[in-house]
Parts: sequence; structure tokens; C-alpha cells
Amino acid sequence: MAAYIAVYNGNERKGCWLRLRRLASFISATGSTVHLIVPKAFEIQSLGKLRVHKVLPFDCGGFGFGKIANSLIAVAWVRQLTKCSTSNFIAIGFDSHNALCFLLGGRFRERILFIRGETYFQARLNEPSIYGLWMICLDRIVKHQASAFVVNSMSAAEQYRGRPCPVRLLLNDTNVPPRCRIGRPKMFTVGYCGQLTKRKNVGLLIQAFKLLSVGCVQLLIQGAGVEKERLRQESLGNPHIVIRNWESNTERFFEEIDIFVLPSLFDDFSNAALDAIAYGLPILISSKGGTAESVSEFPEFRFDPYDGPLSLAKKVEILIANYSEACMAIGSVAGKHVFSWEINALEMIQGCTPEP
Repeated sequence: MAAYIAVYNGNERKGCWLRLRRLASFISATGSTVHLIVPKAFEIQSLGKLRVHKVLPFDCGGFGFGKIANSLIAVAWVRQLTKCSTSNFIAIGFDSHNALCFLLGGRFRERILFIRGETYFQARLNEPSIYGLWMICLDRIVKHQASAFVVNSMSAAEQYRGRPCPVRLLLNDTNVPPRCRIGRPKMFTVGYCGQLTKRKNVGLLIQAFKLLSVGCVQLLIQGAGVEKERLRQESLGNPHIVIRNWESNTERFFEEIDIFVLPSLFDDFSNAALDAIAYGLPILISSKGGTAESVSEFPEFRFDPYDGPLSLAKKVEILIANYSEACMAIGSVAGKHVFSWEINALEMIQGCTPEP
């Protein structure tokens, strides 16, 4: 039986880590050994066939030299694990910067690369400058070593079509049971939850909120990231804007809000947006990236973040004015992404990795 190996050199709160962790746990529960190489600070333990190696010592601060060092340490660990084992290894990488071990080539039966985001946007908007440059430089080399790709949007599938190896489409899922909102609140709460980084562009949402011409509206932002303090400063003096700390259990947040906004400069497929849809919340999703595909039939739920805060403010006002109709529309697709992602992911991996 094949063994699996994956490296994750990033933030424990990111959706791609949560999804990789789910996949690793599921594969190990089927009887296969899974090796996860992660930062020392991660709150995950070995269990049964899941072998966790907490060996990456550096944090994500500064210019990114620590993350580069982590990448090289991870390759050394993978090399040692594959050298000392007789297992038939399958390497899994969540984006090219977590798949540097693919360069070890013949040590793996297959190398499956999950494309969770566009490298250029991640490097420029989500990562320290030097590490971002490192990502861009190695991206094409790593992808050339992949034996199969799994992408999470139609636009990404089009981009990778024509490669000599298999390209599979697997949309993101949500574990939230689908539901539909009924009624019109007296006080509307517009909300965002997730990373507070430059790429997420939450400052646009604050600017748009200040331009709203309707009353009885408040803004709730829940998250963590390097932009948090700047966003707090930007919202000072406005009692209707609340910024609070990230909570891993987001159920309370989604029950508190009435409209969810994703203002990202680019977002391949936001987990928070899919949860909002399942909760039956009218949403406004940035048209930049694959997330907008989840509401492709509803142009009223999409907007261009480069059109500026006034355009977004008008979109919010239209949703508030037509709230009951918006709830019915979003309720019709609330169950669209409710499925078992990890089962489908393993089936795709196995379909790309026939037994020798």
C-alpha cells in the first residue's frame, strides 16, 4: 500500500491547511500512512497512521527568509523519510510553494499538485517580499514536476488544460447544512470573516460602509492578520463598525450577520463565502478569482473591487432594498457545495495514481 507525504509551510488558520488536514486524516483512516511535515507551532498530533513531523522552526515574519529556510528543511526531511522507508510514496502538494519536494523526482510514484491559488497573487499580496519572489521563481519548475493537477475553479481548469498530465476539477465544499433566511431584519449587519491581509482588501469594505446612504446598518469584521491594526485605525470614531478577533467556530458570526461581503483583490475559492451561501446569506463576492463562479447565475451577487468603494456601497444598498428576493435567490443554491471534499479528493488521487 502506498504511503503519502505532504509539506505545509504556512498559516494554521488558512483554508488550504484546514483542507489538507482533513484530507490527511481521512486518508490515514483508510489504512494508508500519511506523513505531514509542518511548523513546530501547529496544534496537531500524530494519531494512528497519521504521522506528524513538527520540524519547521521559523515563523512567517520579516522578509520571508525564515519561510525559505523552512522550505529547504522540509525538503531535507522528505529526502530522509523516503530514503529510510521501503514505502511506495505519493507526494501531495497544496500549491507549488508547498511542493518543493517534487524536485526530488524519482523518490515518488506520483506527485499530485492541488492548485489552491494563483502563485503570482499569493506571492505579491499574501507573503513576505523575499519569500514571494522565491515562490515565483520556483513555481514553473515545481509545476513541471507534477504528475497530475487538481484545481478548484473552472477558470483554473481552463488555464491548466493542455498540459501533458491529468487535470481534475474539484470545487471546494462546506460542512454547513443548507438553510434559507426568512424575514427582513430591523438592523442590518454586513459582515466579513477571514484573513486580514492586503489580498483580502477589507479596507475597501470599510470605505464602502462609510458611504452607505441607508440607516440601521452595522459592519462586523472577524479575523486576524497583518492588516488588522490598520483596519482598526481606519474604523476609529465609527461606533457601527466592530472588528473582533478570529474564532475558529464561525457559526456565531454567520448567525449574527445578514449580508456577507468578500472584497478580495483575488480569491481562487473562499471557504467563508461558501459557508455564507450555505447559511442562506445574501452575498457580494469579488469577481476576481474563482469564488464568483459559485453564484455565476446571479450578477447581483458579484462586484468588481477595482470599481471602488462607492460602487460597492451601491451594491450593498440594492441588496438591503431587495433583501427578501436576495434570500430566496441564494437559498436556491445553498446546498450546491455541500458534499464530502476529502472523499472526492482521494478518489481523484487514486485515479491519477494506478497501482504499479
